[in-house]
Amino acid sequence: MLAQGVAALPLSLEAVRRATRQDFGDDDVLLEACLRAATGFVETAARRALAPRAVTFMAEETGWRVWWAPVAPVISVTQVAVMAPDGAWAALPEGAVRLLNGAEEPRLALAEGVAWPARLPGSPIRISAEVGHADPEAFPAQLLQAIQLVVRDWYLAGLEPGDGDLPALQFGAKLLINQLRYRRPQVCA
Repeated sequence: MLAQGVAALPLSLEAVRRATRQDFGDDDVLLEACLRAATGFVETAARRALAPRAVTFMAEETGWRVWWAPVAPVISVTQVAVMAPDGAWAALPEGAVRLLNGAEEPRLALAEGVAWPARLPGSPIRISAEVGHADPEAFPAQLLQAIQLVVRDWYLAGLEPGDGDLPALQFGAKLLINQLRYRRPQVCA
């Protein structure tokens, strides 16, 4: 999954200050860096996007009628394209692919009567989509709490994002992530 741009942070700096028991703004730069890193870490571990963002998936599987997204939720699919024999990306016509159950088990289904166009052998299918929750009130509380726990642990341990090896996840954060981890039922059918 290739993200296009930076997603908004799912928690305020004030919430992170409370979680780390910081009353001052002295460490705001470090706390924000930890928050960004912890958000990415938790989203990746849970395979769930929080704040909306545009992404691109490259599906190596070919000839599918149904393809399950590797993350949830998927708000919308903006384009599905194949690499034509001349090497240029060619978008499928609008309505050729439908998004089904984008919130819980997002999958794309090729519309009835639609066939895949000719494409360069071995080339992937490019899927552009918007993932995450459109409404910040819909962010799963367990994942927000996991982010707070990870930020707190890193901050109290004196670690900065990019310091190299980070400590193992604490039991509480791991449990919260596992409760909501998206498990892709299959890749394609």
